[in-house]
Amino acid sequence: MRLAINVLSGDLELASAMCRAEGIGAEVTALAFPETLDSPDFDLRVAEHGAALDGIRPLSSHGPFLLRLVSIRSKPTKHARTRLPRAFNSESTYSGRM
Repeated sequence: MRLAINVLSGDLELASAMCRAEGIGAEVTALAFPETLDSPDFDLRVAEHGAALDGIRPLSSHGPFLLRLVSIRSKPTKHARTRLPRAFNSESTYSGRM
């Protein structure tokens, strides 16, 4: 078993450099937040993470936060059903390099 650190967008470059230097892995959390999943530049952020984390192993992605797949209100449910596939598709974009 190898150590892995949690990586947020603001720390992406520093964290990826540390992972390479120390031979440790990373868990990407940055793409799990609603404000990121709903962002118009989401695909760009996924590409940035993929490039920065290329070659780092183990590499995993945290699932989306704040999901309410069932709610008496329709808006949370609609957002959850949109965010979940988006998060899974983004994770496969950069983890496919494993």
